[in-house]
Amino acid sequence: MLNVLQGEMSLIGPRPDFFDHARVYAEQVPGYRERHASLRLDLWIACRTLRVVLGAKGA
Repeated sequence: MLNVLQGEMSLIGPRPDFFDHARVYAEQVPGYRERHASLRLDLWIACRTLRVVLGAKGA
């Protein structure tokens, strides 16, 4: 939780990548860096997850 509060890690969101892969992805995938540093994206993922869980749409 300390890392989350310091902004070094996200509570919700994509899982961390191997550093060398992340470097390549950052160069090749548009918007890749934004996927790892956005409160807005975290909230969007949380809402979508709750919608799936509460709506019983998950497997």
